[in-house]
Amino acid sequence: MTVGAMLKDHTIFYAGTSWPTAEVVARDPIVTKFVPSGAQQVRQAFNFTLAATGKGKAWSTTRPLAFWRDFTALVHHDAEAEAKALAFVRRWGDPKGEINDKDGKTESFDWVVLTASLFHIAQVWSAPDADGVSHYGNDLARLREAHSYWRHFLFPDFIRADVELEVVPAGGTDLVLRAKTLAAFMGLSASSAMGRAVRMRRCQYCTSWFELGRRDARFCSASCRAHAHASKQG
Repeated sequence: MTVGAMLKDHTIFYAGTSWPTAEVVARDPIVTKFVPSGAQQVRQAFNFTLAATGKGKAWSTTRPLAFWRDFTALVHHDAEAEAKALAFVRRWGDPKGEINDKDGKTESFDWVVLTASLFHIAQVWSAPDADGVSHYGNDLARLREAHSYWRHFLFPDFIRADVELEVVPAGGTDLVLRAKTLAAFMGLSASSAMGRAVRMRRCQYCTSWFELGRRDARFCSASCRAHAHASKQG
């Protein structure tokens, strides 16, 4: 039996830490240059240094999640870039796990390659339809670009060194992937989403992207469903 046959389909183990106490402790101006349609543009942006106190909030999963699409909105020249970066770290953690380290800080500009790679993968999906559903597309140019970013950036920079195989803890011979960093988990989740051609929708409570198992699902989690219900009752 080959490893491929033993690998449990689309199971990803990840245990990480979110940082509800995270704050931006420094803002360093940077200049970004890009060339859309052959005309170079210069944009003012900021690199944010984020830090947190305490031990954070542990969380884990054994399945791919779609919040990697939220991460694609962390564009450094966006006027809301600081708020988006802070909200992401507070809910999910920092991609490279640096806040867990001794100095307890991470810099947002280190995420640029990851953000860009996931952005190009996200372009495979359509804009939400009238019912808020984003569908996996069949645009060959976008698919080729997504696969190129996976192969040349996501895999070598964020997957290869930070993903390992292990036997399913419950027993048996099935193998699963374990992501050692949030960046690796998001990369694997994006790859899995492409492989399954999943539909997605934004949560009606927190607005985070989630995979749509049922057409009528409106919330990304039971927690968001409960919060939404409580807000209506109030």
